[in-house]
Amino acid sequence: MKHRLYLWLAKKLYFPIARYFRFFASLVLKRWHPQIVVVMGSAGKSNAHNLFHQIITKKYSCRKSRKANSAFAIPLDVLDIHITNYSVEEWFWQALKVPFYSVFRCLFTFKEQYYVVELDVDRIGEMAFFASFIKPEYVFWVSSYATHTANFDKLVKLGKYQNPASAVAAEFAKMFGTSKKLVGMVNADSKFITESLRGYRFNRYDLKQRQGNYSFGSWQIFRKRTTFKLKMDKEKPEIELPFIAPKNFGYTLLAGYILAKLLKVSDRDFNEALSTYQFNPGICSILEGLNGTKIIDSSYNSSFYATKSLMEVLDEYPGKRKIAVLGDMRELGMESEKQHQNLAKEILRLKFDQVVLVGPEMLQHAYPILQKKYEETALHHFQNTYQAGLFIKERLLRPGDVVLLKASQNTLHFEIIAELLLADPQDTARLCRREPVWEKKRLQIKDEFYKLL
Repeated sequence: MKHRLYLWLAKKLYFPIARYFRFFASLVLKRWHPQIVVVMGSAGKSNAHNLFHQIITKKYSCRKSRKANSAFAIPLDVLDIHITNYSVEEWFWQALKVPFYSVFRCLFTFKEQYYVVELDVDRIGEMAFFASFIKPEYVFWVSSYATHTANFDKLVKLGKYQNPASAVAAEFAKMFGTSKKLVGMVNADSKFITESLRGYRFNRYDLKQRQGNYSFGSWQIFRKRTTFKLKMDKEKPEIELPFIAPKNFGYTLLAGYILAKLLKVSDRDFNEALSTYQFNPGICSILEGLNGTKIIDSSYNSSFYATKSLMEVLDEYPGKRKIAVLGDMRELGMESEKQHQNLAKEILRLKFDQVVLVGPEMLQHAYPILQKKYEETALHHFQNTYQAGLFIKERLLRPGDVVLLKASQNTLHFEIIAELLLADPQDTARLCRREPVWEKKRLQIKDEFYKLL
């Protein structure tokens, strides 16, 4: 009953409640008046969000949004209110506190000079909502493709856009209408981004993978480090990262380098920020697995291009057998069939030794394509994440294997598989979603498996 009430509130009262939060957040922002840096996109936002914060703090005081990127959470973050268990009751009580928090924050304003904000779009009108009170000086649009597109299907059916990804990109682009003085760093390799920005005027930096004034060329990964060669107008710095990063992190490096130059952060401070930088848990983490195996844990969430980039990491990472463990990509609506079929084609191109699929979308759309090329002993499918993890641990894993874990969080929670495969149980602290609310959801998945026995 509580879950149904929560879903009803989220759908019917989402923006009315968000406007209530925004009213008070706007008062605080006007009083505080920080320089705002926005990071937005379909995937890769958190990586850039954290890196930008580390770069800026080398010279200035800086606050960043905490576990927030929605129309609900960002106004609350401005008020320094943070949801912990996501229950209806908690939302209700926090809503009652909002006016009092706003008075407090207007009297005792934040002192930070900069505010780095991560923004996402999964509803029609969400970026327009943000643009009504978030007025950034700098925006980095890291990516745009088919993620959270289910709510945009109606615009395609009405004939306003050719596909949901274009509709999502058009929503993201509304942030660039806030000011012509805005500095925008955009992934110019994305056709959805470049097409949606037609007609917008701002100070623009186009970031590209190969040719361009701001681009990155070679990308190479080793066991514990990654190298990129950048082109920054007339400069050609070579960046060495003390961790494993996917190729598309090059766009974030370019944007970070540009931001550092614009804010007059020295090259030494920029390199120092990179040397201490780490991805969030569940985003391309390299963990020690059982029997001398390696786990590439990217279980936080999933989409086609994000999964493709991690499969490239799996393909390049040193090891014996390469095992791709991939779960459904959720909330895609009418794009789901196409995206899962495209992913199957990428798997065939990379030719992994073993493929383990989890979820009904993978079974319906990806499995039939892979079945034509893979032997039965190399292609496996499960509906339950815990069952898949037990199979990998007890029947599939061999010394020297490299295992990629990638799936949407919704009902899958691939950190369950990571827990089963870790060589050191204490490394569970390095996995994503450690809060009690998520542990309850993982226990439900395990209970569902035992009910099948």
